[in-house]
Parts: sequence; C-alpha cells; structure tokens
Amino acid sequence: MLDKGVDPGSPCPTLHWEKEGTRTSNTTLFHKNAAHIIIHSADEHSEGRYSCSLEQNGLLLHNVSNTLSVRKDTYHTSYNLYRDSSDSTEVVFVCASPSHHTTARWAWVPFFEGKTKTLATAGKEGKVRISTEIDGERFSSDGYDGIRFPLRISPVMFQDAGRYSCYVDNSYFSYITLITLQVSAEPPGGLSRNQSVVLNCEISQVIGSVTLAWLRMKEGRGELVKQEVLSEGHPEKMLSLTLPILSRDQLHWACAVFTESMLRTQVPLHLTLPTQPGWTTETVVRVVIVVLATLGMLKVLMWYCRRRPESKQTSTGTQ
Repeated sequence: MLDKGVDPGSPCPTLHWEKEGTRTSNTTLFHKNAAHIIIHSADEHSEGRYSCSLEQNGLLLHNVSNTLSVRKDTYHTSYNLYRDSSDSTEVVFVCASPSHHTTARWAWVPFFEGKTKTLATAGKEGKVRISTEIDGERFSSDGYDGIRFPLRISPVMFQDAGRYSCYVDNSYFSYITLITLQVSAEPPGGLSRNQSVVLNCEISQVIGSVTLAWLRMKEGRGELVKQEVLSEGHPEKMLSLTLPILSRDQLHWACAVFTESMLRTQVPLHLTLPTQPGWTTETVVRVVIVVLATLGMLKVLMWYCRRRPESKQTSTGTQ
C-alpha cells in the first residue's frame, strides 16, 4: 500500500497514481488530503515505478515516485493481509521456494475455531488435492510446479480469517495471517426515513494496533465521520455509527482499516432510501385503476340521467 499527501492550499487539485506513466486500476481512496492505493495480490507483474501526481486544470504541479520491488520467494516470510468479505472479493496466497521441491501443502488455523485444518496438498506429479474439510468450491489452486504453490479463496468470507501456513517437503516454509472485515446496517429488514440506522463495521482480529474509520463517500473521496483505535485484547472488534435520520447525502459509506496511517482495506456500504409510504409502484397502479373505473362509472350515470327524461316524455306524448 502506498500513499502520498497534498497541500490543500491550491484550489480544486486532483491526485492520481500512475505506474510507468499509465494510471493504475487498483483500489484508490482519497482521505485527509491523501491518495491511497492498494495493490492486491502483488507479484512480479506489480514491480515498477509508481508515481503520485498532483494536477490542476490538466497541468502537472508536482510528482513524487516510488519504486516497488517484489521478492521472488517466500521462504521464512510472514505478513498480515487485510481483506473485506464480499461476493466479489478473492485472495491468492503464494508459496514460492528458491529451489525445486517434491511436495507441498497449505494448512489453516481459523481464528474462530483454533483447530488446524489441511487445505491443499501437492505430490510429485504436481497434482493438487483440496481437502474435504473445507468448501471445495471456494478454495482452489492452479497447481504445483515444484517452485510455486498458489492457493485461491473466492469469494472471501468473514470466517476465513486465520493463519495460513505453507509446508514444503513436510518442513515449515512461511505463513500469512488473513484478517477479514465485514459491514452491515441495522435494522436488517429494511430502512425507514423516520427511523435511526446503525452502521456496523467488524474486524475479525486485532494484531498490534489498528484504526477503524467510518467514511462518508462522495466521488471516491472519504470524509471522516467516526473512528476508533483498537489494540490487542480489546473486548470489542467493532465500530458502530448511528444515523438519527437517513438522508440522501448519507447513502454511500466505507469502513476503512488503517495501521499507522496506512490504508489496509476498505469495505463499501451503499444504503437505499425507501420510497414515501403509500406511493410505491404497486400503489400508484392501484390508484390509476380506481380513478379510471370511477370515471367510467360517472360516464355511464351521466348517460343514463340524460336518456331517462327523454324516454318518459315520448311515452306521455304517445298516450
């Protein structure tokens, strides 16, 4: 994750990240005069020179660059990986050795259970076997070539949090700690204009110190509304925000996780403003039908009233 600040003195400046002169398509968040970019599943293709540019009216005012390099092997490495849990999120763990090996396997210790589970094993022929202990539709691997052994989880769920360890030829090699984030709104059954709404942001585990923040989003820019610093051993792993009355400028939100001011992940939450009571599409259709039926009945009555006196006068004249 990379981030750069901007001097707010210049009116209407814009910030963007580029890689080798081409704008990145990775996740970007504008918050507190800084543009944050997250490079998901970084590998050798992510290497290069990244530049943060400050522009105004199409003119370049300032430019700062950083060169990103990615280690080719993961021997004796460990790091914390933050991901949001949603239907569109996936994660790819890679176990890469500097030399050729015969077998490898991935193991997992969930935060919410504590029992070690075998996820995937690879033998001499490179074929991968996914364990029956887990959901085989969400966990998969592209294979093992004796050097690289990837493990994919798609989609990522909140309960997938835990420590993922790689073993090569039955020896410990490296591990990754996956920390997940999820958001929700209450009441879950539906929102009301005159009812308060509670936004919840929950993190699966706190390692060291993290900051949870609720940001009100507008055109990719986040305005801080509430934040809280959590530390290990904190009894609560959730940040809640109460909206007394839901309005149109309070529909787009994001819960972000920061460690030492660095953005680790963000989870969007989009609310829908309910329609006015009594004026749903179904209600409008019913009202139109009733009005048309009433007009039809009035026409019939008017026709009847005009015809009845004429009929009576004709009868009297005949007598």
